[in-house]
Amino acid sequence: GAVFLILTALARGREVIISRGELVQIGGGFRIPEILEQSGAYLREVGTTNQTYLEDYEAAINENTGLLLKVHQSNFRMSGFTHFATI
Repeated sequence: GAVFLILTALARGREVIISRGELVQIGGGFRIPEILEQSGAYLREVGTTNQTYLEDYEAAINENTGLLLKVHQSNFRMSGFTHFATI
C-alpha cells in the first residue's frame, strides 16, 4: 500500500527511524517491520515499547537516515505509563 510506496521511494537503502512502541501490525495483516524489509529500507528502532522521547529520535538521526516513521494510533492503543514524542 501507500506506506510501502513511500518507504521504497524515499528510504530504500537508508535507515527509517521508528519508535519500538510503533512496530505494530496494521490493517490487512501487514506488519511494519516486514513492510520496511520488503521496501529495502533499514529499520532503526528508538525508545522503548512504552516510552519514546524526541531526544531518542534526535540521537538516532545520521547521514544515512531516510525518514522518520510515525504510526497513527487509530490502529492501536497503549495506556498506562507511556510517552510518545510528537515529531
